[in-house]
Amino acid sequence: MKIGITLSGGGVRALIFHLGVLKRLADENLLEEISQISTVSGGSLGTGLIYKTNNYKWPSSNEYLVDVLPKVKDIIINKNLQRRLIFLSIFQGKIVRPRGNLLAFALCKIWGIKGTFGDLKDLPKWWINATCYETGKNWIFGKEYIGDYKYTKTRMTDKYKLRTALAASAAFPGLIGPVVFRPKWGNKGKVHLWDGGVYDNLGTEVFYKPYKGIVKDIDMLIVSDAGNLFQSQKRCFFKSPLRLIDITTSQIRGLRSRILVSYFKRKKNSGCYFQIGNTMIDILRAARVPIPSNLEKKRLGKDSVSMVANYSTNLKKVKEIDFERIMRHGYEVADATLHGYLGFNLLTTK
Repeated sequence: MKIGITLSGGGVRALIFHLGVLKRLADENLLEEISQISTVSGGSLGTGLIYKTNNYKWPSSNEYLVDVLPKVKDIIINKNLQRRLIFLSIFQGKIVRPRGNLLAFALCKIWGIKGTFGDLKDLPKWWINATCYETGKNWIFGKEYIGDYKYTKTRMTDKYKLRTALAASAAFPGLIGPVVFRPKWGNKGKVHLWDGGVYDNLGTEVFYKPYKGIVKDIDMLIVSDAGNLFQSQKRCFFKSPLRLIDITTSQIRGLRSRILVSYFKRKKNSGCYFQIGNTMIDILRAARVPIPSNLEKKRLGKDSVSMVANYSTNLKKVKEIDFERIMRHGYEVADATLHGYLGFNLLTTK
């Protein structure tokens, strides 16, 4: 089976949620079946850490559980990426200017991400999504090519640094600002690359085309969505621009997710959608499958799930208790969804 998986944006909350999703897949020995990965923002940062801690190759299920996951956890709970970014912004005089390139520098110094696309294996294919200001299109970094169809692409990618792509994918407007990128192909003019979530926070465009379905070289598509839950709030003048961005991205995310879920329902066993903020019981009820009697004591309750879903979108280090709670939620959402819609065994009750 060839699995395509997308890991959404959402800062460190999304990063950890996706780690839990991957842990559930690893328990099923499915990491070896992943042939393509598409990531946005927090999903990109998490995947970057996975590669970094495993010598820039995708781990087997056993490698992930035994070696990679503990190393990634240690970095997340001990290394404060956001604090270093603020420090660099102040002392390099870029408080009111784009800090995306400083994020790339911090990813190297704090998280130790020093690899290039040439260091990656050909499989699985990893697509890192950003948003190009100049073209308004989904700008993709990958081992096969870099660019977008409007600007044009290059296939000479080996020397480009992973940290630049990760920073561009996570360069949230307002909080970070764009990565200024100077392509060595096309018209060679600089482009400004923002968070991939501005264009598509799910990262699904690489794998799914409306009216065409999932691309031919993928048998199953898994979408892991840990984006921030949209909530009502009073107007704050200084936050209005970011609020308008949130409204737009929330609508895009909602439309894409509904189209995907509808497709999965029509095409049985074609894929599944993991969404943050749903309890296991909510998922199983929606899937109309029996709920085990011992599930109540073993799963996260509504209050804990709400805490995870509303965890701030940032790049700060995380307390161990929060790390475990967020990762467990990702695991449980994947477990319940795989059981309810694809017939996998429910592991949380064991």
